[in-house]
Amino acid sequence: MRRLILRVSPVPTLKEIVMLYIVYDSEHLPLRRFHRSDEAKWFVRDKPEFTIEKIKQRRTSRAEQQRELFNKIGECLF
Repeated sequence: MRRLILRVSPVPTLKEIVMLYIVYDSEHLPLRRFHRSDEAKWFVRDKPEFTIEKIKQRRTSRAEQQRELFNKIGECLF
């Protein structure tokens, strides 16, 4: 009989990490968020005062998002 051994790594894999590109205006206020760099570059192509910041974010599932919102907001009272 063979056993299947699953190993959980503490370092997130590439599927668990999402790259986001946030476009900021001249006052450093966020305008839009993109998942691809070419879309962000296309958005700021004629706007030299805008900047693009690249961030890495951990991918969350729908259930994790709902749990976070429930803990943050609380139970619905109606």
